[in-house]
Amino acid sequence: MLRRIATLTVAAALVLSACSGGKAGESSVAADEGLLKLIGWPLTPTFVENYNPGAPTTGPLLNMMYEPLVRVDDNHMEIKPYLAESWKWSADAKTLTMKLRENATWSDGKDFTSADVKFSFETLPKKYPDLPILKPAFASLETPDPDTVVFRFDAPSRVMLSDWGWTYGLVVPEHVFATQDLTTWTNPKPVTTGPFTLERFTPQQVTLKVRHDWWGGKSKGVKSVKILASGSPEAAQSALLKDEADWANIRWADPDKQWKTKPEHQFWMATSAYFMVTFNLDTEPYDNVHVRRALYAAFDSGKLVQVLHNGIQVGNVTGMDHKTFGEALAPEFRDKLQSQDLATARSELAASGYTVSGGALVKAGKTHKLTLNGREDDATAMRVVAAQWKEALGLDVAVRTLGTSYVDQIKKGDFDLFMWQGGGCSVYCNFNALNGALTAPVGKPAADNYGRVRDAELDGLLTKLAAATSDADIQSLGWEVQRRFVDQRFNMPLGASGASVTVNTERWQFPQQSEGDYLPALGLAAQPAVAIMNLTPTGK
Repeated sequence: MLRRIATLTVAAALVLSACSGGKAGESSVAADEGLLKLIGWPLTPTFVENYNPGAPTTGPLLNMMYEPLVRVDDNHMEIKPYLAESWKWSADAKTLTMKLRENATWSDGKDFTSADVKFSFETLPKKYPDLPILKPAFASLETPDPDTVVFRFDAPSRVMLSDWGWTYGLVVPEHVFATQDLTTWTNPKPVTTGPFTLERFTPQQVTLKVRHDWWGGKSKGVKSVKILASGSPEAAQSALLKDEADWANIRWADPDKQWKTKPEHQFWMATSAYFMVTFNLDTEPYDNVHVRRALYAAFDSGKLVQVLHNGIQVGNVTGMDHKTFGEALAPEFRDKLQSQDLATARSELAASGYTVSGGALVKAGKTHKLTLNGREDDATAMRVVAAQWKEALGLDVAVRTLGTSYVDQIKKGDFDLFMWQGGGCSVYCNFNALNGALTAPVGKPAADNYGRVRDAELDGLLTKLAAATSDADIQSLGWEVQRRFVDQRFNMPLGASGASVTVNTERWQFPQQSEGDYLPALGLAAQPAVAIMNLTPTGK
């Protein structure tokens, strides 16, 4: 297959040169003419001038410049083509053959080829094993021609493909990176396949210019993107309210009162993840399934949603929202939302062998006082849940907010109950976090399974799901995993949540919630770039 040969006129070359420039030169786009202003994510008071994906800290929105082979449609949890325009699995699901886009070029005019994929996924991780260059796992990689990449795996790996659409699957140019030392290089003039090139950098503001030759097509209106630094959610909220930005991914305590006071001000929270309480199954009384069931049945997701007003929606009993995951949910759970069931809560507590005395759980002469841990910004939600347990079961649950080291604490199991967010891009992603192989004894950091779940039946189902070779088997095994999860209540979904999207539609028409096949979430790979290229001006 012949690749398209990129030809550049002198004028076009000058345009590309200006687009990839660093600090020199302001945007050639007139003020507000085709200009999109957004708050950089993650929030930071100043930006670092470093576009080396292997660096611990990089410039803002690197994921809008470098691209993955596939992307995940977070509105429907489907895998979509991206730098790879098509792919095919072998019958045993151990070989994946990808066809790359013939019209994709780097921003310096050179062709994007399979050699770039091999370099990004194989050469760099081997050369720099200690750098955060996380790439998809495979046994070997072959490049039979410039348009084809063949991945071979030691075991069936179809369910793993959705992982490739995240920010650790970004492809970089071999002809640029091969001569650099990634331990020190800052890549100040990034050459990318993405729709944007770096035009100007300052610690408080970065300007990207839209490419005219992006493989995905021309922009529908945006000509340049101005990324603003903001050190806190409060500062970002202030910038939005002052009309200094069009878009940010931040939460509000009460968006209806704080932001959605004008028709142009819109906010929603994606339902691709879920807010949850994690039980530590290595500690009493959470190793008792009846206690876990009792705590879940005593909770009322609807009341939590009413109190928070922050975009969280009433949760499905699996933690996965039906609007997002569709038929991947077992039929009996598709419309089954969490609801308080006091009779079940009390009968399950009785079946556990525990009684409530002095606000604590007591059994065999041992008293267990409950503590719900979480981040400072989840304090309100924790108090609501604790109050529900008090009212329903008579439990006095202490609420403890943790500092910035909370991730280390939960990895080591230094908690009994912990509130935070879970979920993933597929059924397998969601529930493999409960795989017994990914946990560790209390005191040692777990790889992912922080709740210390060790269930032979669940592990067996996950093993079969990982090895599934057909869509039908992936679906049916996913249903069985959900049934085991709901029955054993390994964690406690509180409500559907995910990326928080705050937009001002006065100048740009943004997609509405669950509209289209992409989510305008700044932290995701490919998604924000696709969203920006599809924005249309309102004409105001």
